[in-house]
Amino acid sequence: MDEMKWEKLTEVYGRLEADMLKSFLEAEGIAVELFQEAVGHHIYPTTIDGLGRVQIYTPKEQAAQARELLQVYQETSPSPDEEYMQDTIIQITNYGMGKGDQPLQLKLIAKYLELIQANLSLPNAICFYTDGVKLVVEGSPVLTQLRGLESKGVRLIICSTCLEHYGLTDKVQVGIVGGMTDIIEAQTKTAKVITL
Repeated sequence: MDEMKWEKLTEVYGRLEADMLKSFLEAEGIAVELFQEAVGHHIYPTTIDGLGRVQIYTPKEQAAQARELLQVYQETSPSPDEEYMQDTIIQITNYGMGKGDQPLQLKLIAKYLELIQANLSLPNAICFYTDGVKLVVEGSPVLTQLRGLESKGVRLIICSTCLEHYGLTDKVQVGIVGGMTDIIEAQTKTAKVITL
């Protein structure tokens, strides 16, 4: 892309939102180029400290018209951040996220929780069971993120049986201790369940 001929219009989070905006602008006759740093070319690219940010460029001679259209787009289109977590619960069943060495798993869950907290749309609840209960007790590296989510109204439901099994009942720092019936109720009253 020749930077002398193109101007950055905006930056959005996620390729889906970028593609939707690109389609809108192209339908109005605006040429668009997308730029996203990533490792490899996959459906869900792994970004390098960009956390999914996509830059949207338009030709300089169309920049003024593109800015006006961007304003119309933003005023009339619901943001994916406003909707994508609505009516959702997240289940955390591991001490971390994914399969890998422990430091990587903890780094991933910390970043995931930070990104969830930064969105306008939050899950209804996060349920912790099996090894996941270790994230809500003293010494957990994600207590700050979890307190932030709880302060924004996200219910943090912790399995009492799991806490008892690991001898952690008196070490809970965040959330509410409940039984399996509380977790089942949260699952059945939501449209989408994400398990980590």
